[in-house]
Amino acid sequence: MWAAAFDLSSAKCDTMNVRPFIQKTIPTLCGLGLAACVASRVQAGSINMSIEWPDNVTPPATLVGPAGGLGETWNQFSTTSAILLKDTNGVSTSVGYFSSGTGWGGPDLWSYTALGLIRSGLRNFDVSSANSQRFEINGLTAGQMYSVWIASANCNSGQRSKGVWSTPNQTTTVGDQPCNNTTDLNEVSWVEGNNYVLFENVKADVNGKITFNGHSLDGYRLPLNGFQLMEIIEESPPVTSTTIIVR
Repeated sequence: MWAAAFDLSSAKCDTMNVRPFIQKTIPTLCGLGLAACVASRVQAGSINMSIEWPDNVTPPATLVGPAGGLGETWNQFSTTSAILLKDTNGVSTSVGYFSSGTGWGGPDLWSYTALGLIRSGLRNFDVSSANSQRFEINGLTAGQMYSVWIASANCNSGQRSKGVWSTPNQTTTVGDQPCNNTTDLNEVSWVEGNNYVLFENVKADVNGKITFNGHSLDGYRLPLNGFQLMEIIEESPPVTSTTIIVR
């Protein structure tokens, strides 16, 4: 779990609630020999984040990402960094984000897409240098595993977007992950590789950070519209007893 967020003005500590439903479960393997079982992995704590154009903020009740989130709490910022993000239940956490790069600018509004999350985002105009963009999620639990969805699409028909994202953190999603909408300007549905990328089993480093690098390709832009973060926890299988009769 990430740390609780403290309100120093009232000396109150808000404890993060675990997401009230399990997003994904990997089946447990049991029954080899007497009791050979492995723990399953489930998705638990979750955070939704949307970069917004300050003069036209998307109604939060309509926001939904590639990992869902309709009707949940969404953090909405127009800045390149923020702290004390709220979880999907509206409880403040220690999690924050930070973005930088030679091509980064402030938020921009591209189009009024059906998917409100990709209507606007942090723009990037630098297409010359690999890994010129850096996006960091901080305030996490060191060594904890997470899944991260990055929304990255410019749906202006005269601009569009194309590039790759990667992470130096330990993950099962290794190498450059492409995101390209130059041939399919998809504004209505979430399609991996078109308007978002997914990194699975990403391990937060010793400082509680997950870092992502991105760069544009072929003269297009590669924005950051927002992200969704889900904590992965190990779930131990129930203990069962076995009776052995020795003759």
